[in-house]
Amino acid sequence: MSNGDGDDRTHYDVIGVDPDASKEDIRAAYRDRLEELAEDVGTSDDARAETARLNGAWQVLSDPYQRERYDDSEGIDTDAEDRADDEDEDDGDGDDGDEGRAPARRQRPARDRARGRDDAAAQRISLFSAEPVDTPPTWPAGFRPPPPRARVIAMVIDLAVLFVLVLTVQTVGARVIDSVYEEQTHSRDVLGDRINQAEDVKERAENRAEAAEEDIERAKRDGDDAALEQARAEKLAADDEIDRQERIIDGKEDRIADLESELVPAQLALTGAILVLALLYLVPSSVVSGRTLGKQLLGIRVINADGTRLGLRGALYHYGAPVLVALMFSPILGQLVVFIVLIGVLTWPRNPNRQGLHDRLAGTLVVDG
Repeated sequence: MSNGDGDDRTHYDVIGVDPDASKEDIRAAYRDRLEELAEDVGTSDDARAETARLNGAWQVLSDPYQRERYDDSEGIDTDAEDRADDEDEDDGDGDDGDEGRAPARRQRPARDRARGRDDAAAQRISLFSAEPVDTPPTWPAGFRPPPPRARVIAMVIDLAVLFVLVLTVQTVGARVIDSVYEEQTHSRDVLGDRINQAEDVKERAENRAEAAEEDIERAKRDGDDAALEQARAEKLAADDEIDRQERIIDGKEDRIADLESELVPAQLALTGAILVLALLYLVPSSVVSGRTLGKQLLGIRVINADGTRLGLRGALYHYGAPVLVALMFSPILGQLVVFIVLIGVLTWPRNPNRQGLHDRLAGTLVVDG
């Protein structure tokens, strides 16, 4: 047999298992061998070539249908147990061994496809699974995905740190703004109180207007002209008061909008400070080690998709894009923007390359180790 480069070993030889090994045994041997090669893959061409053979062997043997086709093409018999089961199922027909095996052989592709679906279901990524997941064939040699639970916990830790950071900056920043723009903030607060007072007066006038409407209807039914005239006068006075309070409210809201526009530079500066501090927490440590605090605690890191060390550009795209989107749309969407950003970040379980939207934008991978 040849692997396409003059290597006469079978895929089983490359991984280091017997042809009748179970998928679990093959997976364990594959990971052990991958870890051995990872130590030399960065400096040895032979190690890189061997890692490529190893990944190719695993890609074939991990899929039941591909494995059967490979075994058939190489004349490797690994179906003794399946054929024994088929013979047991066909004993009641009275056929001898050769005749009983033929139908079973014809049925194996369908059964193997079903087994393949079971294996695929077992490999579906759950965010809270503590089990390792298979390495995508497109990944650079020597790297493997972290357990999903570790990746999620690392993200939660970093989000908690960012939440405390943002809350602190907003609290301190609000006090600084109130101090620097004392006149504007004081006027804004006073205007807000007067708007509340005007709203109360308007509500009372609306109640009087409704009562006057009822008095008008009652006076019409009773034919009491004097009561009707008095109710109409009360209704007119109430309507005038409602209009007056609405004008007061509109004028004070316009004045508040003018004051708020004077505070825009300070609020933009506060947003910028939050962005800078968030990136200072996320980016420098990622450039140095590929790890934030959360990733350091969980033993995972970020690399470029080609296997090289994460640089400044990749770190800025990987972390800066979600943070910038959250800050830009938070004035419009409020807390909802956090969930929208998380949906984009957490698309990696459904991505065949285990990349969230920010990973695909930055060209990065989150790896174990």
